[in-house]
Amino acid sequence: MNTPLEPPRLAVEDDAVLLRDLEQFIKRFIVIGDDECLAMALWAMHTHAIAAADCTPYIFISSPQKRCGKSLLLEVLELLVARPFATAHTSRAALIRKVSKDRSTLLFDEIDAAFGDREFGDALRGVIDAGHVRGKPAALCVGQNHEVRNFDVFGPKAFGGIGQCLPDTVMDRSIRIELQRKLLSEPVDRFRRRKIVPEAAALRARVEAWATSAVPILREAEPELPEELNDRQRDGWEALIAIADACDAGYRARRASNALAGAMPEDDEDLSARTLCDIRKVFDASGADRHTTITIIAELREIDEGPYGDFHGRPFDGRALAKRLKRFGISPKTLKIDGVAHKGYLRADFADAFTRYARPKSVTSVTAVTKSHKAPRPVTPVTAVTDTSADGEAQLVLFEA
Repeated sequence: MNTPLEPPRLAVEDDAVLLRDLEQFIKRFIVIGDDECLAMALWAMHTHAIAAADCTPYIFISSPQKRCGKSLLLEVLELLVARPFATAHTSRAALIRKVSKDRSTLLFDEIDAAFGDREFGDALRGVIDAGHVRGKPAALCVGQNHEVRNFDVFGPKAFGGIGQCLPDTVMDRSIRIELQRKLLSEPVDRFRRRKIVPEAAALRARVEAWATSAVPILREAEPELPEELNDRQRDGWEALIAIADACDAGYRARRASNALAGAMPEDDEDLSARTLCDIRKVFDASGADRHTTITIIAELREIDEGPYGDFHGRPFDGRALAKRLKRFGISPKTLKIDGVAHKGYLRADFADAFTRYARPKSVTSVTAVTKSHKAPRPVTPVTAVTDTSADGEAQLVLFEA
C-alpha cells in the first residue's frame, strides 16, 4: 500500500527571515508603524506571488501634509516589488496597455492630482475598480476600425496622495497606510538610490526565489480571517495573511489587519451604520418602545467623540438623522407620547436593521486565532484589559508589560 505524500511545506524559518529583512529594509528609510511596515512587506511579497491570488489589496499611502514620506515609500517599494511601473501621470489607454502587457505593479504617486481632474479621474477609477479582482477586464477601442478589445488589468496597485483623496470605490479596495512627518528624534538612513539598488536587488531576488515555490502552496491556502473585517477587507487581506501564515507571522498580520481596518476614515455608509448602532444603545438603555427625534439626538450628542457635532457643516438635527437612517428604510413618524404629538421613531421599525447591521461586535479575533496560530517568538509579555471604544463597544487592548 502506497503511503500518500504529504503536501509540500514552506521553510518557515527561512521565510520568516525574509519577511523580517523586508521589514527592516523599509524601516531603514521610512518612519512607519509596525503594523503598516508589516503590511508593506507582505504586500511586496504578494506582488511576486500574484499568480496565487484571485483578489489583490490596493495600498493607499496617505498623509495630512506634504513631506511625510509618501513618495519615498513608493520609491522604496519600487526596488522590491515585481515589475514596477512608477508614475505620477498617465493616460487611461497607456495605463491599461502597460498593466495588461507587462503584468506591472502600479505605483501611482500624486493620485490626488489625477482624481482632481474629474473626467480623467472617472476613467481612471473604472480601470482601478476592474483590476481588483481577477477576470474583470477593461475595454478600449483599438485600430482604425475602433474595435472594442478587452484588456486584463488585474494586478497590485499602490497610490500616494494627501488626505482622503481616493473615490469611495477605490478606498474600499485599499489598505490605508498613514504617514506622518518625521521628528528630529526619529532618524532614518538617507535614501541614496544608486547605493541602495544593489542591496535591494539582492533582496528582491530572494523574494522572487521564494515566490517560485510559494505560489503553488498559496493557491491552496484558505487562511482564517478576522471576524471584524468586512467582506471587502477580507478579500484584500486574505492573500497577505496567507503569506504571513507561511512566514510564521499570522498572529501579527491578523492584529495588523484589525488595526489598519479600524483606522479607515468613516464615509457616509460607515456613519449610517455607526448611527444605527448608537441608536440601538439608546433604546436598550431606556427599554422604551419609542423615542422622540429630539430625545434620540440629545442622547447621541452625549456620546464622547461621536460623529454628531455637525453634518456637512450644519448642526446634526432631525433632518441629518433621517438622512442617515433612510438607507435602512427607516423614517420618522408622528407619535403620541404622554398625549402629545411628536416626531420620533418606533423601536419596532428598527428590528430588521438592528439584526442585519447593528449586531454586537465579537471580541477581537486576535485572541481567537491564537488557538491555531502561534504568537510571535519570543513572546513579549502583555496585559489584557477591557476598554471601551468611542462607540461603546467592548474591545481587547494589549499593553506591553
